[in-house]
Amino acid sequence: MSVAFSCRSRPRVAWSRNCPRCRLGKVKVRTGAAYSRFWYCASGGCGWACWRPPAVMDCPTCRAGMIWSHSRLSVGCPGCGFRVALRRATEKDN
Repeated sequence: MSVAFSCRSRPRVAWSRNCPRCRLGKVKVRTGAAYSRFWYCASGGCGWACWRPPAVMDCPTCRAGMIWSHSRLSVGCPGCGFRVALRRATEKDN
């Protein structure tokens, strides 16, 4: 019996190259176990790492760096919990 699996991929998003924690280091991407990507700060003392890419915008509430959601449909602030839902590119204007 043949079963077809649909592979859903997340949309590509623009991500910030500056560290959201220290603002001095550059963010780099590494591949971990099972080919999962994670983002980390290349400066030695910061220690920031995340499974989700940092967003290019800062939080309007606390000015911390925001990160993309796993589905890449919203961005959120890990500090204060502020979240902004973004529209999909395939949605049409009414």
